[in-house]
Amino acid sequence: MVLDEKTSDAESGDDAPIYSLVFLLEKPRKLDAASLTKVVKRVYSAERMTGRPDAEVRGESPRFMVQTPTARLLVLNLPDPYVKDREKVAAGIQELRRKDAMRTHKAWLSVDWYGELPKSGEQQAYRTIGKLAAELAGDDCLALLCPALQQMVPYSRDFPQLLRSEDPLRVLEGAENPAVIGVDENDPRILAAAEEAPRRIDEFVAAFREGGADRGCSIKAPFTEGDETEQMWVEVTAIEGKTFRGKLANAPVLLKKLRIDQEVTVAFDKITDWLYMDGEKMVGGFTVRAIKEIKKKKPQADKPRKANE
Repeated sequence: MVLDEKTSDAESGDDAPIYSLVFLLEKPRKLDAASLTKVVKRVYSAERMTGRPDAEVRGESPRFMVQTPTARLLVLNLPDPYVKDREKVAAGIQELRRKDAMRTHKAWLSVDWYGELPKSGEQQAYRTIGKLAAELAGDDCLALLCPALQQMVPYSRDFPQLLRSEDPLRVLEGAENPAVIGVDENDPRILAAAEEAPRRIDEFVAAFREGGADRGCSIKAPFTEGDETEQMWVEVTAIEGKTFRGKLANAPVLLKKLRIDQEVTVAFDKITDWLYMDGEKMVGGFTVRAIKEIKKKKPQADKPRKANE
């Protein structure tokens, strides 16, 4: 995914930092030197050494130069989209959360490595960047980009913890927000899978009663708000008569009233898929297999080019 086209003139030229983490924001972020300085001093206080400069911040929005005891960083805070043509770039993204974040974001915030890489290499650079990025993450973040690796992932609540870790690029694995793609609900493979799941529901019920949460028992069902319907996974916690009770296992893309981990109920006759683990083997997952087959047939469209290409 080629997403290295920053729209601001604040950072341009051949010497622009390559190593960077970028948050796409739902609206412009208010950030001043005083508040950023407090964050920087707190984050990098452990790195303070005799003979090294203390952490400090210079500049003002949209561009701050950050001096830590061991590195120089650039923080950019722009009240503009990250790319010139959001709709064009979003059209080339297949995964729905990434598509929605690219299409709807209105601002961006980045932490960039400035200057030569440390002797310990780019991993140390990303550790330094990640520490500050973790503190700047918030509810207004829609997605995270890593331009050097040309990767983008939808924002998740576990990002701050991952960004503070020894391997902050684990954040790009996107484990808490699995990929969501649009498929034709009338595709015969999807229809067949959605019919097989309720027909074999007794297998799932038996597996849940034998192992419950230890087997990762989940169901998929449609949820609707107005004219929008979205198929989502639910981690089953109980069975009451002919109804499943559980928590939403993924964050909605189209629906605005539901949230990940929200408790919901689903009638047996509403499910479109189910799965559980038998050791390392997945049982069920009928639509999962169908979607994988559909994706094999589709051209790879999740690598949008720059808007001017």
